[in-house]
Amino acid sequence: MSSNISLTSSTRSSLLSLQNTSALQSVTSERLSTGRKVNSALDNPVNFFTAASLNSRSDSLSSLLDNMSNGIQTIQAANKGLTAMKSIVEQLQSTVKQARQDTTLAYESDGTTVTTGTDKVRTNLEKQYKDLLGQLDKISKDSGYNGVNLLNGEELKITFNEKTGTNKSDMTVKLTDDDGEAQAVTATSLGLGSLADGEYTLPDGETDGTAADFTKNADLDALSDKLTTALTTMQSKASSLGSNLSVVQTRQDFTKELVNVLKSGADGLVNADMNEEAANFTALQTRQSIAQQTLSLANQQQQGILQLLR
Repeated sequence: MSSNISLTSSTRSSLLSLQNTSALQSVTSERLSTGRKVNSALDNPVNFFTAASLNSRSDSLSSLLDNMSNGIQTIQAANKGLTAMKSIVEQLQSTVKQARQDTTLAYESDGTTVTTGTDKVRTNLEKQYKDLLGQLDKISKDSGYNGVNLLNGEELKITFNEKTGTNKSDMTVKLTDDDGEAQAVTATSLGLGSLADGEYTLPDGETDGTAADFTKNADLDALSDKLTTALTTMQSKASSLGSNLSVVQTRQDFTKELVNVLKSGADGLVNADMNEEAANFTALQTRQSIAQQTLSLANQQQQGILQLLR
């Protein structure tokens, strides 16, 4: 058989105050240990789920930053390759210019008049030209990054947000031909022919499909024009890469700032003010001590009655 223990009103009041203080201390201790004032949906459903949504989007955008970083490196790798190829073309121009200035052997445009001399100089320059031209395609093939090579006619797709459908924001980076199709940057695409088919110096519509002759000034002049056109083409492609790089870098900086805003917003909803919570904890400790003293005094009143009964 159970029995109820009757407590005085003052004792119950002091006990209740002590219990409330202990509960508040427990809450404050949790906030101090976690750094958050909202640790579950029970604390504040609206703030809890809003912060979770903000953090989720922040995490999604953070994962896209890696893709943007890889994209930037891929574009920069292509740009480095294009810069190296431009340097090769400039060296080709210099080689052709040296050959054109050599007068030990020179044909007139009709190929009939010959200056007395030896073709050794132009023969050596022609060999240099072939060696340099062969480097163009090699550099193009070596300009990839992480499996994507823009100079090899491949496309790079970069996603900027976490949305889908019409709200998705992305861009495709590629080097194109006049029809807007992806095109590799090679000696052939630059109009300089290729060593494989023997057309390494052919201007369009001349010499009937045979390699240009370094001993003929007409061929050298036509080749010089082709190299100038190639440089212009490469400059245009470099400009396109630079524009794409600027866009990706701008979006990367924007995404970093947006991630920071989202995280700050989420933290503002659930994070605790540690200074305030520390002050609250100190005040609760004081209140707890007072409640314990009050409860002790209330019990002493009953002990006084016990003394009268002895």
